[in-house]
Amino acid sequence: MPFTPIDAPFSRSPRLLAWGVVTRTKANNDNITNIRVAEVLVTSIPYPDNSFDIVMSGHVVGDDWDAEIAELTRVCKSDGWLLDCPGDNTPQSDGRVVEEKHDELVQRGWEKMQYIGNGGGNVYRYRKQIWKCEAKAVNIVYQEINSDLLEVIADKYGDVAKNHIHLENGGFSFAALYEGVPVGFISTYTKKLPPPLHEIEDAYIDIIEVDEPHRRKGIAKYMITATEKWAMEKGFSQIRAWSSQDKDEAIPMWYDLHYGMCPAKIWLEWRSEAVDGYYVAKTLK
Repeated sequence: MPFTPIDAPFSRSPRLLAWGVVTRTKANNDNITNIRVAEVLVTSIPYPDNSFDIVMSGHVVGDDWDAEIAELTRVCKSDGWLLDCPGDNTPQSDGRVVEEKHDELVQRGWEKMQYIGNGGGNVYRYRKQIWKCEAKAVNIVYQEINSDLLEVIADKYGDVAKNHIHLENGGFSFAALYEGVPVGFISTYTKKLPPPLHEIEDAYIDIIEVDEPHRRKGIAKYMITATEKWAMEKGFSQIRAWSSQDKDEAIPMWYDLHYGMCPAKIWLEWRSEAVDGYYVAKTLK
């Protein structure tokens, strides 16, 4: 698997440039040919889309979060990994590190890793697996939802939709865009089953929506199928959701996608009423 450090110092400090030299030298000495080291702007990485399995950034992310992460994601393959080494922060007396940069990565769904460095202090690294969709409907682009896109969705669909979109680590949310405007979206999170199966987690589709003019074009089916693929790659054995009775087009779609259908009435807190609908579930192979 290619391990690809992307070192893009804005300051081009001697320390960072030396790190690039050391990495190249070690790769040459060990006859490793699938590493590329680039001292470039992190917002302008000179490689084609989907070039690498692993993209590593060092001391460069945090000035323009969306642009920087989008560029790192662009050159990373689907199912690949982004690794970020954000650099040292101001340490507290007990060795803890506190800075908005670290909190921001966690909020954006990155997993935090910590170990003791050669100097005896705490070293922090962050990683996030990248999953990309290939557009199926004409002129539809599928994009993972970030904080900026979340606000666009909230403006268009309201706070109820926003509150059901999960950007935290372990969630999977993406939108269908037409001419840059969201026309549909789906959000899934992991959810434990009730006792006695409380040790088991599965994937729960919390919300799926497609604008009426863009329905019956396969967008919802594609988003569900893509989410199923993500869930299987995560090792979940089941995926489930709930659909209200008034979703006249959605309920037959779930059935066509081979979901088990169980009529149920649930209490919706945000509507302050009990609503008829279907629990749907599918075993993943």
